[in-house]
Amino acid sequence: MKKIITILFAFVLTLPFEISAQKLEIRRTEFKNFFPKTMTNTAYGFFQEYLNDPSYIVGLDDTALVRRSKGASKKFLEEHKYKLLYFKSDTVSDQKKFTNDVLNEASKLGYSKDSISKLNIHDLILLSGEITFYKFEYDNAFDTYKNKAEVYADETFNLGKGVCYQFSLINTLVFRVLSKHNSASRGTYMKMLGIGNHAVNEILTVSGTPDNLVILACYVNPTDLIMDKKGNLGLLTDIRDSYVSNLKDKKDDARMTPTARKNIDGMNKVIRNYETDLWSVEEAEKRHPEYAIRINNHIRFLLDHY
Repeated sequence: MKKIITILFAFVLTLPFEISAQKLEIRRTEFKNFFPKTMTNTAYGFFQEYLNDPSYIVGLDDTALVRRSKGASKKFLEEHKYKLLYFKSDTVSDQKKFTNDVLNEASKLGYSKDSISKLNIHDLILLSGEITFYKFEYDNAFDTYKNKAEVYADETFNLGKGVCYQFSLINTLVFRVLSKHNSASRGTYMKMLGIGNHAVNEILTVSGTPDNLVILACYVNPTDLIMDKKGNLGLLTDIRDSYVSNLKDKKDDARMTPTARKNIDGMNKVIRNYETDLWSVEEAEKRHPEYAIRINNHIRFLLDHY
């Protein structure tokens, strides 16, 4: 007996699907509205593999999901423009050092392990984007097969240069490190997603049961954060960083006054509100309508494989 499956979008788009399996809903929302509850259950079946196995990655040349396999045929490899099946780039060569590097970057932004553990999911995702923003500069010279396939992720992180591919990949790996120190993120996953010639991040929170699975989904575009480094976001962060630096110069950091903390919190709020709007994929979709089509096709793919 077939059951109805729907994708529910925050902007009121409902697409019906029928499959001879369990019921599944994927509810897409904008990042500004993405405040899921902490989930204690895990994904099931195909989704469990898709969300937990880093060997899953989406091809940048189409909407197909590609799973790396040692047994992949030569023909299959040749059919995929970027040969994603054997990329080093989604692998961290030294996880312990990479974890320490990420936490050190978070510390520079004022986040200790303790403060990271207290963030809600929305703010944890923003912190991941902020770390990626601070670490990276856009450099088109890194839009090569070699830099996408043959450089380990932690090497890319330390180099701090790249294009959308590296930004979305590193943002994923940074979020994984942060989520290890934050119990609220249980049940929420970040993935790299190729949409044509661009790469973004897919964020999914899983709830429900195997027979009635519900996925809350949103999409963010870390490239738009980094491309605004010399724009308003760069200006806002420079003002905040200069203020914090002056406090440290006065050796007042250890005993920050309530007024100073209030000022910093106020600046951070303005920055985060700006970031929330800036990197929402919906903004990019206004400039590139094909992105929306590819994301919709990707969601259809996930539904078809559940």
